[in-house]
Amino acid sequence: MNSSLTLACVALCTLSACSILPEPTPAPLYFIALADDPAPAPETNTSPTPLHLSPVTAAPAIGERFASSTGNEMRFDDMQRWHEPPAVTLERRLGERLFERLGYTRATWTSTPKLTVHLQRFELDLDRNETLVRAHVVVTDGQRNVLVERTLMSRSPAASREGTDVAMAMGRTLDSLVESIVALVP
Repeated sequence: MNSSLTLACVALCTLSACSILPEPTPAPLYFIALADDPAPAPETNTSPTPLHLSPVTAAPAIGERFASSTGNEMRFDDMQRWHEPPAVTLERRLGERLFERLGYTRATWTSTPKLTVHLQRFELDLDRNETLVRAHVVVTDGQRNVLVERTLMSRSPAASREGTDVAMAMGRTLDSLVESIVALVP
């Protein structure tokens, strides 16, 4: 009986010690908003047009953490994150489309047309199971006259709420938004 009591005490101490040790914190997962298909071959522009692409800005809540919404409530996931801030991703994709594929030339002076984009939403809409990106876009001429001012929104269905599926859907959503923005540029 004495040995069984000792064994029970050792087992109890071992189990209780395990419960007081902190559990390791899991590392967050990082995702890239990829499109389904690779970009088509570069398009040619026989007369390159200078364009100033301002740095894309974003609403304060838009950052690396995955965001989701239901109704008018926003939720943020500390364990799923974008590999770079969404505004940087959008700016990079706009630059690739405008300067690499369409042949616009990057201008830094102020006497050229200017494209300004402010990212307003970048999230998974839980009610519709769709990714959603909304941006306010302003195109001005070289004299700072507003040529176009629009708020654009793009949505794509997500296969599931898993990070990989959301990232794929977000890639499609971004591509659609980029095409809508590029269509506004003279």
